Amino acid sequence: MIMTTLDYCLRLMAGSVLALVSTAALVLALAGLVQPGKEQIMAMAAGISLQACLYLFARNKADRWISALLLAVSVAATVAFMEYAWQQQQAATVMQQQQRNTSSYRAQQLQRQIDDISQQISIRLQVSQRDTEGSYRSRGLSQLNDDIPRLTEQRETLLQQLATLTTDTTAPTGSMEAALGSAHWGFRVGVFIALALLLDYCAIRCLATVKPERKKQEVIKEGREPSAEAAKPEPALEPEITCENRPEPTVTEADPEVKRIAERVRSGSYGQQPIVRQIISEEGVRHPVVKQAFALLKAEGVLVKNGQRYELQEAA
Repeated sequence: MIMTTLDYCLRLMAGSVLALVSTAALVLALAGLVQPGKEQIMAMAAGISLQACLYLFARNKADRWISALLLAVSVAATVAFMEYAWQQQQAATVMQQQQRNTSSYRAQQLQRQIDDISQQISIRLQVSQRDTEGSYRSRGLSQLNDDIPRLTEQRETLLQQLATLTTDTTAPTGSMEAALGSAHWGFRVGVFIALALLLDYCAIRCLATVKPERKKQEVIKEGREPSAEAAKPEPALEPEITCENRPEPTVTEADPEVKRIAERVRSGSYGQQPIVRQIISEEGVRHPVVKQAFALLKAEGVLVKNGQRYELQEAA
């Protein structure tokens, strides 16, 4: 599978994000070991440098031991950061539970006060009704006008406070807490180690992606699949093999290898755009043989040169 420029950019972006997350975990873990100030700044700089060395050394097989050590440090720091975040979440959960318990106790107290006031209102209404029907009409009316409104107002206030407590719900716990809340601490640490390893491994693989060569992409656009030999980079000391780089060799039609290569090229065995290097690799012949065959076909008008490529004009 040939990688495109879009795939390369996406891998580079994903690797950068993962690297930033892992670096942040290492920096926070180191910064938490010292007091705020210059020491903390130095610890943060050391964390960033160590993480950068990890991604640089991972690209070189000669540095695999130091990169493995740096990977272990990065994983340990990430696990420590995850465990710290977990403990913070557990502490927040305990505090929320205490608040719920306190709110529940307060709600019970308010409910008892409301019930007591409701009972007082009921008693006063009965006494007021009895006084009004009897010979104490003025006292009964006084209770209706003074005591009952005051007690009713107190009950309404308490009802509002109770409604505020009952509607104050805490935030739901996260999925990680739900999954690991009742698990053993060793299982939780194992999950954190697996996540940290996956984080660093994916970041290293994404950042180690090699940028695709432009020549390969041009071959794909032309509708031809590059061969394994053509996909290899050309040696730095060997110039590009073309008919213009060297003087035209003397055509010897009696050479059977030259005639065989010329016939295969003429028949289209190497496509409409035959490549010298590909023919040399597949046929196992020397370069002058292919040059003589190409020169013979050029003399016949079967093969023409278009830029840096040869094109077959007609098939035998």
